[in-house]
Amino acid sequence: MNSKRIWLRVLIVIAAIVLVAVVVVGIWVARLGFGAIGDLMSGARSLKGELAAARREGLPLEASDLRPDPPVPAHRNAAPFLKEMAKLYWAQSETERNGTGDITTALGSASRSDADREMAREWLQRRAKFVELAEKAAGRPDCDMEKPYELGPYVQFREFPAAREAARLLSIRATLASDAGRYRQAFRDVALGARIGHHVGREPIIIALLVRVAIDAIMDRAFVNTLLDHIRKPDAVRIARETLRSFGRAPDIEHGCRGEAVMSRVAVDIVRSGKDIASLTGSEPPPTVSRALSSRGAARLFCDASEARIVSYWRRAFSRLRQHRGDYMAQGAAFDDLDREMQAHAQAKASSYILLAILTPVFSRMADKVALNDAQRRMREGLVRIAEYRLRVGRLPETLAEVGGTPLLDPFSGKPLMYQRTARGFVLYSVGENRKDDGGNGRRPPAGGSAPDIVIEYPKPASAIGTGRR
Repeated sequence: MNSKRIWLRVLIVIAAIVLVAVVVVGIWVARLGFGAIGDLMSGARSLKGELAAARREGLPLEASDLRPDPPVPAHRNAAPFLKEMAKLYWAQSETERNGTGDITTALGSASRSDADREMAREWLQRRAKFVELAEKAAGRPDCDMEKPYELGPYVQFREFPAAREAARLLSIRATLASDAGRYRQAFRDVALGARIGHHVGREPIIIALLVRVAIDAIMDRAFVNTLLDHIRKPDAVRIARETLRSFGRAPDIEHGCRGEAVMSRVAVDIVRSGKDIASLTGSEPPPTVSRALSSRGAARLFCDASEARIVSYWRRAFSRLRQHRGDYMAQGAAFDDLDREMQAHAQAKASSYILLAILTPVFSRMADKVALNDAQRRMREGLVRIAEYRLRVGRLPETLAEVGGTPLLDPFSGKPLMYQRTARGFVLYSVGENRKDDGGNGRRPPAGGSAPDIVIEYPKPASAIGTGRR
């Protein structure tokens, strides 16, 4: 065999080895890329069907779907007063904005002094214009802030901190009125603050729901303390019963999610238009997202697939919310299941789920906050029933069932609210966020956090403030 044939065979063998290597590497690369491309293509193909199904199911898809129909007439709309309140609030220094909280804490102490009351009166005088606007806002029966939801995540809600400030000021005024024996004025201020919270809650966005819950909690404390201070007076009990209506209907998680669904779609459109995703989310996107947005065709595929996953997520979310309407624990569990499923897809590097994981709000604590609001709502009703029973019978009931009416269930346990007679009065409580009966212990842990139980105690204990007991 001559040398030419030997070299020819060597070259053929080398070529064969290189060809096999290229094929193997190509198959390996194709498999790696096919999973990502296949996921995006599958998601993009499903977009049209997802949108059609969402429309059939009545889900909001456009910013126009969030606007009241018919529009709120100007003479019924509280929003202009809330906007004026926001201007005053944000014109203050940070120290001034924190001042109302400090006054609220001082007045909330069972050992509050005349000096604390005088300081509170002076503070209210300095904020008379703010309180006047709050009264006008509460006097309107409806509210539409006309937010430009077309801006998606860039929409601002500057009225919300101002509304919370108004609630604190009204609770301060209610406390001063109750201390002076003017329970009619105190309950009136509670009603004003509760109506402002209800106005805020009309915005179809989760942050509005949470601010409404916070305002309700502020006014709840003022309501309970005023009734406990004047529980032996028939007129005070009657007015307390009337004041309950001012808190309006219970918060609706589905309503709050309407804006979230729309704003998620708007966010995808913003990315689709070429906007830097980091400016949208506040953090650098994962490398997979950056690669998906590297070309116009890839970006279109990525955005279509991401939108399909977002619409699918909200379809399932609304379905489960409606299935468990009014059961906040079940709604929270349903969201947890959806979030785990979504995160599993994202962690498995399914590119079409990554934007959904970035844009979807954290719902894990939301259901507990709304359940807390519901527990306070039922406890207010229970307290009024106890006060009415005492006026009718001349003594406190031995059990909550004695007072009559529909059983008041604890949203955290699904069982009736807990009620215990004490040597001098009673304790009414919910088991709270830990779902555990701590025997009416509402003292917050030293490290902070939620109180074990949510408690109303009569007579009010001297150490009520800072313990979770009222």
